Amino acid sequence: MNELIREIKARINDGWVDQPEDIDLLLERKGAKNQNLTIDVYAQGDTNAMAYFLFILYSYAKEEKGDLETLKNLASELLSFQGNRFKEYYKMPDSLALSMRAAVAFKDVKTYADYCELSRAVQCYFGQMSYWVDLVIPWNELGEEHKRIMEEKKGCPYIE
Repeated sequence: MNELIREIKARINDGWVDQPEDIDLLLERKGAKNQNLTIDVYAQGDTNAMAYFLFILYSYAKEEKGDLETLKNLASELLSFQGNRFKEYYKMPDSLALSMRAAVAFKDVKTYADYCELSRAVQCYFGQMSYWVDLVIPWNELGEEHKRIMEEKKGCPYIE
């Protein structure tokens, strides 16, 4: 587990300077109508949700709220389920691999302190991934286009 935590921390340190390869691969992914906006938006939501949920679990473990076995199972199940989304929906192999390795590592945690260390590292990783996905979404341009459409359609874009 310590090796995994060291690897995650190294990825986080590298990730503040260089865009992670998973983001490059995400940007190549195409969805409906050969575009990737919805994929990017959902990836941002999923990475953000993982970071928030892992922070909640970390907070519970830090205060020793709830039993450790339940916290371990929650983290492991979350990472297994979401990890498959990184495989199927987003084609982000590093995030998939990290999710699966962390899911297994949570099963072996023996103390609340170890749980906190692992959950905080994984939470920071997905928080950083959420940051990178957010950076590649052209929010300003999307906002301007949304405003234009809403004005043109008088607030009802799907009613003719």
